[in-house]
Amino acid sequence: MRLRPLAALAVGALVLAPVVPAAVSAAPADLSEGAKQSVIVVLKDQHPDAPVTKGDTDHRKALTQSDQQPLVDQAKQTGAENVKQFSVVNGFAAKVTGAEQQHLASDPRVQAVYPDLSVRKAESPTTADQAPAATTSRAACPIDPGKPLLEPEALQTTHVAYDNPSTPQAASLATGKGVKVAYIADGVDIDNPDFKRADGSRVFSDYKDFSGEGVAAPGADAEAFGDASAIAAQGRQTYDLADFTNAASQLPAGCTIRIRGVAPDASLVGLKAIASNGFGTTSAIVQAVDYAVNVDKVDVINESLGSNPYPDNNTDPWSVANRAAIAAGVTIVASSGDSGINGTIGNVASDPAIIAAGASTTYRIYSELYSALPGFSGKWASDNVSAISSGGVTERGRVVNLIAPGDEGWALCTPNPKIYIDCTNAKGQGSPVQAFGGTSMSSPLIAGAAALVIEAYERTHHGVRPAPQLVKQLLTSTATDNLDPSDRQGAGLLNAYEAVRAALSVKDGNGSPAAQGDNLVVNQTQILAEGNPGQPQAKDLTVTNTGADTQTVSAHNRTLTQQVSDEHTSVTLDGTSTTAPTWVSGYGSKYVYTTKTFTVPAGADHLDASFAYPHSGPRIVQMFLLDPTGTLTGFSLAQGLAGFGHIDVHSPKAGNWTALIEVRAAPDSVKGVIPLEFATSKYVTVGGVFPSSLTLKPGQSGTFHVLVSNPGNPGDLAAAVQLNGSKGRQLAVPVVLRTKLPSWGGSFTGTLTGGNGRPGGPAQTNVYRFDVARGQRDLGIDLTLAGDPNQVINGYLVSPDGQLLSAQNNVVSVDAKNNATGYGRSVQVYRRDPAPGEWTFVVAAANPVAGTATSQKFSGSLRYNVVDARVGNLPHTLPAGKPTTIQLQVRNTGKAALSYFVDGRSTTSDDLQVLPLNQAANVPLPQFTATQFTVPTETTGLTAAASSSEPIDLDLSTYVGLPEVLKRSGAGNVAIASLTSPQMTPGVWLAQLNQIGPFQDPSKANTANIGLVAHTQLFDAAVTSSTGDAWLGTVQANAPAVTPLVLQPGQSGTISVTITPTAPKGAKVSGFLYLDDYNQFATAGDSLKAFPYSYTVG
Repeated sequence: MRLRPLAALAVGALVLAPVVPAAVSAAPADLSEGAKQSVIVVLKDQHPDAPVTKGDTDHRKALTQSDQQPLVDQAKQTGAENVKQFSVVNGFAAKVTGAEQQHLASDPRVQAVYPDLSVRKAESPTTADQAPAATTSRAACPIDPGKPLLEPEALQTTHVAYDNPSTPQAASLATGKGVKVAYIADGVDIDNPDFKRADGSRVFSDYKDFSGEGVAAPGADAEAFGDASAIAAQGRQTYDLADFTNAASQLPAGCTIRIRGVAPDASLVGLKAIASNGFGTTSAIVQAVDYAVNVDKVDVINESLGSNPYPDNNTDPWSVANRAAIAAGVTIVASSGDSGINGTIGNVASDPAIIAAGASTTYRIYSELYSALPGFSGKWASDNVSAISSGGVTERGRVVNLIAPGDEGWALCTPNPKIYIDCTNAKGQGSPVQAFGGTSMSSPLIAGAAALVIEAYERTHHGVRPAPQLVKQLLTSTATDNLDPSDRQGAGLLNAYEAVRAALSVKDGNGSPAAQGDNLVVNQTQILAEGNPGQPQAKDLTVTNTGADTQTVSAHNRTLTQQVSDEHTSVTLDGTSTTAPTWVSGYGSKYVYTTKTFTVPAGADHLDASFAYPHSGPRIVQMFLLDPTGTLTGFSLAQGLAGFGHIDVHSPKAGNWTALIEVRAAPDSVKGVIPLEFATSKYVTVGGVFPSSLTLKPGQSGTFHVLVSNPGNPGDLAAAVQLNGSKGRQLAVPVVLRTKLPSWGGSFTGTLTGGNGRPGGPAQTNVYRFDVARGQRDLGIDLTLAGDPNQVINGYLVSPDGQLLSAQNNVVSVDAKNNATGYGRSVQVYRRDPAPGEWTFVVAAANPVAGTATSQKFSGSLRYNVVDARVGNLPHTLPAGKPTTIQLQVRNTGKAALSYFVDGRSTTSDDLQVLPLNQAANVPLPQFTATQFTVPTETTGLTAAASSSEPIDLDLSTYVGLPEVLKRSGAGNVAIASLTSPQMTPGVWLAQLNQIGPFQDPSKANTANIGLVAHTQLFDAAVTSSTGDAWLGTVQANAPAVTPLVLQPGQSGTISVTITPTAPKGAKVSGFLYLDDYNQFATAGDSLKAFPYSYTVG
């Protein structure tokens, strides 16, 4: 799948809309007619009374097979193909006609029929040509090459394993023996020497493909190697990093390492569900989960893949399968994403049932490669929150559960780039090691630690294995609280040693082992306090002493809101200069750099270092931080063009720090002022905890009452309950204080910073919830930037039933290619006749941000019944063929300029061909530019079709998402992709074709034809207006020109509406005049008001 330039923020693939049941039934013959699409049928009865168990799958399988069989038989009668029945989820996958989809959806036994959508794998962070190179450092390479360093450094920072066996470490207590860990990713070499044990047996007990490519197809495959390496690499081979580095900064021979996983004695199950194009289907992933539970009977599944959908409610089939697996006793860990700290956590990590993994820093790899950094002393500091780690608060009010190293570490590879494309070194040669990172590294590290916890618990609990919720509690309760904000660190940094000791010690119905250590375990891993401004909240938190001695546990609430210092400054950086200081990276690239000194005062708990940069060209600015001793402490690790960068440092040393700012030296490089901000802060107490302390004997539990009040400003505030045991243990339990907008309306404020430029990910999101009372005529939400508006800001409005009913932005002008050329300060969203219930408004900033300041404020408001529009009276009888004109008057009550038009529709719906915006006939293959369509409002279904003389894949997606449907051609090389929903997202959709590989040689030139059909409310040809209809041109080639009525805030205007009846005399005609606004950049708009009309033709 090629990355595409999008008209708005790119989001995730997994946005599911269930098929809506039809109102009428059909005979089997009718149900077999039409094109077939792949769907997943989920039954209502998920048999909670017969959960999946790894010990007894036959009982549940019998129940689910009995439930499914009548429906499966029915579907097969109508020609269903590729039927695959599940038992983890009570449901089945099949390829059926649209009519059969409707028939199945109307069956009272069926919960929903979901399209089988596409999912994108996570990717390792980009470091080539971004990070500085290095010469050797004795702190980073072994003194004796015969005693290689134990890598990755994560093993030490998480207390898994050390070179010195006398150091307390998890490896002395558990190695994962007897535990099965599966991962879902791409391809791998199961015969890599470090995936074989000393006796010659494989670490992999099973390896299966669910992508359809087979297990040996060429692909990037860095993800699977990284996952497997983090979990169960054997550490038996020696690798010399001198063989990895580029000649421009060659390490001397003898910088040797060996690579070990967290749980080297665990059995690995490799599940390939991601194809070589980087995508996999929901069905493939559900099959992989089903196989892992029912066939391999695994204990842990790692999922380093996901998306950023709007809305994100975790009701998709993949989440359903995960929850069924968890109910069966399988622990699931997922990566949060690699888009930065500001509200970018993806699905499925956003599901509260999952262990969501964020990323921390381990900089030994940088010291091994980057010691030529000016001012670098050769020392490094690890364990901070990585700049790459997705953080913030999800739509459902959750944060990451804990962090583990993801920035970065060494992992295995097989040096055969013809098969394993990403297994190359800095010389471009095949390599047995790779620099691996991102939350894709953090997640399998935590999955490996889960295996250690399971082994340890089973040993002291009579062979019983812990439930996934207990595994989660043990991992989060024993995490090291580094005093990072809870929406970035969750509970803290993985501490495998303490997690294993807690697992050996916990007393429950399965055993009462002798206690060791001094751990405390809490019953809640996170607390959400959602309410109105100023609303008091009381939440209970129970803590259990799993240690060997009596402890007094104190508790208080904290939030990082007291500013200690805030230094705003700048530097001038000229990447085009031939005289500025430069250096050459380990990848042979030259960088221009400059430095800035700043001061961190004593007493600060946290340092936030931020910078902004102009982004008129393609070059990325990066920042390194050196503390007063020259220790490398931070790196911004940008993943693309961001206009912004950020570094977190906890407990920063007081004194004079150095920031090094660099950019690639090139004629088109960055030239200008780089704003810098160095802010320090400290924790303050928020609310209270009663009692303030508890004395707990070994095995005893006690309950704290956490008392907080929702802040006055709507939005999310990250806090934590800090627990301190008298034996020295400190825990942090994340608390999210979510303040809703008042149900009667109100205002809100926030701060926009940015992200790390991750392709396909947001720069920042902020979530606002509010309740709508019954009977409101309309609602309006506005948002206004206080600073530079030169960036894309999106506003997404989500209804109580999870539909995206508005998607607006602040772009006010575009060029001939619809690229943004002008931006307003405000975004205005409207929705007519809002349903009662809880609504969600998501503010989503796209990459890159403006780049002229490190932050800026925004403000907004929610108002009701503010659309000011009226229409003249229409006579009850209109003469045939004669025009009658009425006036529609409107006043712009919003904060942004709006382009109004009238959309005249019939009350009848039917299928209409949607016209392409660019080439759709004889499209050259391979296709480099997606075919675009504009889908009108009032549409309830879409079907795209593509044909060629060879097999092809068809990807159909909205402008706000990565692929929603990815379909491969069938008979006649015709590919069909369809979606059905009560209200499809209006605006631009993209159809992208891909030829099917793998190819031995470049794919041959070919052509294809693409089309799109919308099931929509019919346009009333008798209605015209002075503005024209922006939606009519989506289906009618010769539609009148659109000249919308553009009104600035506060302005009024009039639209003339003419009705010229074309129906026979005596006919009764009815329809709606929709008053809509239109956003050219998004090619979408809002429906503000509906004026019903009816008349008799006289």
